[in-house]
Amino acid sequence: MGTFTLLILPFFWILFNISCLFIIFTHEMAHAIPALFFTKENVSIYIGSYGDERGPKITIGKLTIYFKLRFFYTKTGGLCKHSRTFSIFKELIILISGPVITFFIALTLFYIVFTNDAHGFFKAFTAVLLAASLISLIVNLYPRKIFVNSAREFIYTDGHQIISVIKSRKYREELLNGIQYFNNSDFFNAVLLFEKVSERHIDKHVFNLLIGCYVKLNDFNSAKKIIEKYSDGKLVKFDSEDYGTFAWVDIQLMRYTDALIMLDKSLTLEPESFSTLNSRGFVKNMLNNYMDAKEDLSHSIEINPESIYGYCNRAFSNIKLSLLDDAAMDINKALSLDNNFAYAYFVNGMYHFEKRNWDDALLNFEKAKQIDPETMSVDEYITRVKEKITN
Repeated sequence: MGTFTLLILPFFWILFNISCLFIIFTHEMAHAIPALFFTKENVSIYIGSYGDERGPKITIGKLTIYFKLRFFYTKTGGLCKHSRTFSIFKELIILISGPVITFFIALTLFYIVFTNDAHGFFKAFTAVLLAASLISLIVNLYPRKIFVNSAREFIYTDGHQIISVIKSRKYREELLNGIQYFNNSDFFNAVLLFEKVSERHIDKHVFNLLIGCYVKLNDFNSAKKIIEKYSDGKLVKFDSEDYGTFAWVDIQLMRYTDALIMLDKSLTLEPESFSTLNSRGFVKNMLNNYMDAKEDLSHSIEINPESIYGYCNRAFSNIKLSLLDDAAMDINKALSLDNNFAYAYFVNGMYHFEKRNWDDALLNFEKAKQIDPETMSVDEYITRVKEKITN
């Protein structure tokens, strides 16, 4: 009896592990198919992880499937990412399909195998699959949030999300009207509605819409207040791109120390982002930390050799470090990439200003202003160089 048990338990464990993989795949596909149908946009599913894109992937039209290869799938799950439909009915169909369709597939296979008196292996497999799918159905429909160490964030079960969607009917009309205003570039009326929605409900989508409106309205102080209000990450989970946006808001407010903190957080999550490295280099320039700025900007250029901002910002660092030959090479490279780029002419003006070539400096500053009147500090430098010429 003991030997039989030792042999049979590993067999059922293997069947259970295979069943878990089958359930994860079927569950996420059952979310993905209606999401593709309703949204008409790209959908990504993750098998064996909660958003890890490292590993094999398959792309079929607008569907991308990411696989996390594991020996055991009994203690992991999956994820489906898709655009929101803003229809309560459609959202509920997408959410309910995952656990319910998976269970009915398992039940159907169990019924077919046993009514046709199939081989004992198939009977054992479908019995284990049915049991595992029932457990999955209960676990997924029970409303709760789970902290995932590998993803460093909370995920919400289908049951939790279903309740959230049902509750959203109280503010959904205002949200939809706000989105319509936003899409029509009426950001003033859009932000009024999003502010009302945020008083009753806040999630990543509502938060991003609010920030987007404030940015479009150049109301960076209001954007900063919202960022600070939810900065603890308890209600809204932020990613690398979000921290980059927060840094940009700080830059507009010339709060460079705050911007540096946000960019550090962004790079912790995505260390090889050339745009974030470039932004951090710019901020370090504004904080007079030119050596560290140059290091970030050189790394940014290594990742993306076509980064015109990278060359301009590094030229700025080199000018401040009195490395004028290096600055000239960066400016020439930037202008070769785009000979109508205002910031490149501004930095070229700074270069000639340092060389005391006042006429060339003025010519470049005025060219920068002609292309973009909002070019940073251009009016200040035009005034300074004119004073040098008249004196």
